[in-house]
Amino acid sequence: TARVVHHGLGIAGDPDDGAAAIARRLDRLLAEGSFRENLARLSARCRAYVEERVAERAVRELLESPGAAAAARSGPRGDGR
Repeated sequence: TARVVHHGLGIAGDPDDGAAAIARRLDRLLAEGSFRENLARLSARCRAYVEERVAERAVRELLESPGAAAAARSGPRGDGR
């Protein structure tokens, strides 16, 4: 929730909120264009991340880096297991 609020993607609620408080928050989310704009910006970044194959490139670079083969052979604990 904190990250959603921090990035302007939504509003924090309270578990004890009643219907009226929830309705006010929903009205605010729908009325203020900043939430829609921030969500659109995040959506575009996520699409670009996938389209540009960022994770795939990062893994490939790690695997092709010097010492990657030795690290893989030694195992996650560094002792071959």
